[in-house]
Amino acid sequence: MALTDRQRRYYASAPNGEYQQQGLSFYHPAFSQDWHFTDWREPFQAEVAGVLQTFDVHPFRVSLPKIDENGKYELKLDVYKTPQLVSELKSAAAYVATDPEALILATYNQYLVGDTAPQQDAVSLELTVAAIQGDWCTLTAARIDVVNKKFPNMFFRRDLLPGLDR
Repeated sequence: MALTDRQRRYYASAPNGEYQQQGLSFYHPAFSQDWHFTDWREPFQAEVAGVLQTFDVHPFRVSLPKIDENGKYELKLDVYKTPQLVSELKSAAAYVATDPEALILATYNQYLVGDTAPQQDAVSLELTVAAIQGDWCTLTAARIDVVNKKFPNMFFRRDLLPGLDR
């Protein structure tokens, strides 16, 4: 993932007054609307695919990816359950049952406070509904851009890190 210079400085030293906001967007033809969530304490506006969107406060958490028996990297995404979201996810699941290619798509972006442009390349995910229980909807996410790739080879390459050439 390519980071901006501002994001690199943030990761290197976390300058005073700099805060990172996470944005998670969901898309599916069966949804009544596109969903834009943030786990930040207040809503904010930021760009998604060049269009300014409002990210509503809605808790979510992401578990780091794990490799499955088929070599596919999948992560678990938990989104706080609301009646409208559950209804939308059930509609999407029914839609996918008739058209398996129409998976729920999601985009994850990071934003620094005061800047509406994403600070890295968007991470695109294909989601499947794993469970709706308790207070959370659990979705399984597979990264679209890493399927059938050796994951470390995306980042640890000799052209990016010449020191690996020994």
